[in-house]
Amino acid sequence: MAYLVHASFLAGFVVIIFASVINMCVSRKNAVYQKDIAEATDDRMKSTNEVFNNIKFIKVNAWEEYFYDKLQKLRHR
Repeated sequence: MAYLVHASFLAGFVVIIFASVINMCVSRKNAVYQKDIAEATDDRMKSTNEVFNNIKFIKVNAWEEYFYDKLQKLRHR
């Protein structure tokens, strides 16, 4: 009877180790993607804040289209 428990324990332990390794690899890839997304969002927010802070100047000089195109390029990056 102890032999059956021993074999089933090893099988379960191997599955847990295998799943842990896969989870670790996926988590590392996810961290890299999250960092890239955060950097892109940060760039977009900086540009948007720049536009909002300077909206009066932009309106006076009629540069709306230029900044709209600039924001669209950042969104589609």
